[in-house]
Amino acid sequence: EGGQTKDALAPLETADELAPESGEVALALATVHDLLGRPGEAFAAARRALATLADATSIVEARFIAGRAAYQLGDYGTARGQLEQVVDARPGSAAVQLWAGLAAYQQGDFAAAVPYYERAVQLDPNDPTARVNLGAAYLASERYQDAETVYQLLVEQDPRDAESLYNLGWALIGQERRAPARGLGCGACEVGYRPACDAIAE
Repeated sequence: EGGQTKDALAPLETADELAPESGEVALALATVHDLLGRPGEAFAAARRALATLADATSIVEARFIAGRAAYQLGDYGTARGQLEQVVDARPGSAAVQLWAGLAAYQQGDFAAAVPYYERAVQLDPNDPTARVNLGAAYLASERYQDAETVYQLLVEQDPRDAESLYNLGWALIGQERRAPARGLGCGACEVGYRPACDAIAE
């Protein structure tokens, strides 16, 4: 599939040179760059597409690519601005909710990240990524009981999930339950999670 994606790049670049004002060509180019893991090129092409696109569906797709690419480039403000507009257009997409939550979280706006993550979990209950990030946002917002609930479920699903064991411990520490938290930290260390081992050593 990667080879086919790369094969699509050359004709699109030629088409883009011939019709630089075409938003649809720029969007297709942004899509290919996104699939190839080239956020800089994807962002530039998506921004060019947004300058000329008229079709609402294509505009939303260009914003989603631009938002994800900006996030990968570390420009969380731009990412959040693009992704929040995509949320308005695609409120039923778990992926869109997750990316909007990630951008808000990286800006330190944990309270804003929580509802995005909650919605992502509601829309796709089987996605552990959304749950892990929801737990992190609860921890960062000092909502320790909520974090405990999330991480407890993750640990029940995978008792060797060292990061969730470790974070469950932090949720308990936030509730002044240090003895069981230490046990969880030891469990996380035993399965090789280095931050847990370092915390125990301190």
